[in-house]
Amino acid sequence: MDRRAFIAGACALAAARPAEAAIPADDFLTFFDTLALSWRGRRNGRVRKWTQPVHVRTRGIAAVTHKDAIEAMLEEASALAGLPFQRLPSGAKRDKVVTLYFVSGHEMRRLYPRQNAVCFAQTRGNRGKLHTARVHIGAEHADCLHHEFMHALGFDGHWPGAETGIHAPTALARRSAPERAHGFSVWDRRAIRLLYDPRLTPGMTRNQALTTARAILPDYLGPKD
Repeated sequence: MDRRAFIAGACALAAARPAEAAIPADDFLTFFDTLALSWRGRRNGRVRKWTQPVHVRTRGIAAVTHKDAIEAMLEEASALAGLPFQRLPSGAKRDKVVTLYFVSGHEMRRLYPRQNAVCFAQTRGNRGKLHTARVHIGAEHADCLHHEFMHALGFDGHWPGAETGIHAPTALARRSAPERAHGFSVWDRRAIRLLYDPRLTPGMTRNQALTTARAILPDYLGPKD
């Protein structure tokens, strides 16, 4: 896709949304830290994200059922990250790829017998630059789509919810939690924009990233489309 056309499309998508409310800086920094910089709950994560256009392919019969939801999600993620996430063209080289597998519950249990998972995402990268993601979604649990895709974008954490004292709706809350959002919430959209700000570079340590994030938060927390 021509870059100018991509940027114009991203701006049009953003303009179509209603204005978003301001978010307290300290609350948002805690939110971002928990989801983007805390590897498996440990406060020693690094910035991990894609740096080049990403191809997305789908597998499984159920993917056809959710085609429109997938396309809308990819369009929104592209606008937020400023980076194209597009379907893999036939015959294209298979690098920088996210694969979305829609599988049966039985297959999920076979793939992840210890996790007891209904959906699961795995990412791989080099020095913080992601190059591969594999997402398995139980065919009966398509509501996990945005949750797992945020993991694929580089958000490794989960939002613990009420115990933080912060009300933050997010796709990365647990499925049964009242904070669980269906789709990207206002908080999620701001977090994706922040993670993909070029001033947060792949491989940055948590402390470096938090220092940078705090300095640029005014660009993200005021009301905006």
